[in-house]
Amino acid sequence: NPDHIRLIKELLRSEMLLLPVPKHLVHRPYVQAFLHFLRKEGVLCIGLYRNRTRLVGGGHPSANFFTSTAPPGVQTVLREDDCLFGIVPVYRPLREDDGGQEDNTGLIVGL
Repeated sequence: NPDHIRLIKELLRSEMLLLPVPKHLVHRPYVQAFLHFLRKEGVLCIGLYRNRTRLVGGGHPSANFFTSTAPPGVQTVLREDDCLFGIVPVYRPLREDDGGQEDNTGLIVGL
């Protein structure tokens, strides 16, 4: 399917970010952070970077951290020391003052 190939190419061109959980989302479900970043920042959150014990082990600075991809949205409650993995889109929403070129998806390309 050509659309799958395009999606994969765009994901490979995108940047990955490690975002701290905003203070107003601590102790809230993961789904709220997912929706917040998608709607406000255009960032697609795909998982968590979490401290397993909240106490860093003596051996290695990141010994107690783990990644959880696609955590259950409602059941996963965010902690103050969590970080979110986010994908930054290549395209951004069309705005009249940008002067970019619109493609057939209604998004600006080439900026």
